[in-house]
This record gives sequence, C-alpha cells and structure tokens, in this order.
Amino acid sequence: MKKSILFPLSAITMSCAILFAGTAFVKPKQTGVVWNETTHNFGDIKIGPAAVAKFTFKNKNKEAMTIQSVEPGCSCTVSSFTSEPVRKNKSGSVIATYKTEGRPGFFKKFIKVTFTSGATAELIITGNVVQEPKL
Repeated sequence: MKKSILFPLSAITMSCAILFAGTAFVKPKQTGVVWNETTHNFGDIKIGPAAVAKFTFKNKNKEAMTIQSVEPGCSCTVSSFTSEPVRKNKSGSVIATYKTEGRPGFFKKFIKVTFTSGATAELIITGNVVQEPKL
C-alpha cells in the first residue's frame, strides 16, 4: 500500500524538478544589442585596489536604446553605465568595479543589465584576489 503512494509522489516531484530546472537556464533577451564581451576574467589581482572592467555594447536596433537598470549581484560590486539613449549603430557601456579589499580568493560576480525595451543581458566578472607575501 505504501509503495503505491510513494511512487506517484516521487514521479510528480521529479517532473516538477525537471520542469523548473529547464527554466533556470533561459537565455537573457538581448535583441539588437551586440556586446564586445559579456565575461571578463581579471586573472590574479592584488588585494586592495579595485578591479575595473568596461563592457561596451553597440545598438543594432532601428530605435535608440536606453539602459533602465544595472544590478550587481552583491554589494562588493558597483557599477556605472551610459545613462543617455544610445542611437542606432552607436555604443554605450557598463563599468563594473569589484572591491578587492578584504576579499582574498576566487570570485565570480554577475551584473544584470535591463534596457527600457525589455532586452536584458548578464555580464560576468571573475578573478582571483591574491595577498602579497608578508616578509
């Protein structure tokens, strides 16, 4: 009797897990926006000074595009971006700054960019913060 109840429940649980796992990897909507890169690897960087990456995009749409928001994944990363509309075939940028002070080791940070058109992009910065050897 117990087997007949457990099997349907486990089948339902697995089906839900598969369904929701597929939606977690939906690609961002980037219609008409071409980025110079969407991932920047700093490699090994010294602890202390901030690590700065500039991501540049070109608008291939007929209409001007405006960045609505840029959301870093944590407080250790700050960003600035082109705030005025970017016309067709013109470029804009997002600058991501990672604060290395007190953060030794590997990092991987995500920055979500949303345009007023609804287009989105995910930018990624990675690196390894190393401490200078103490003498």
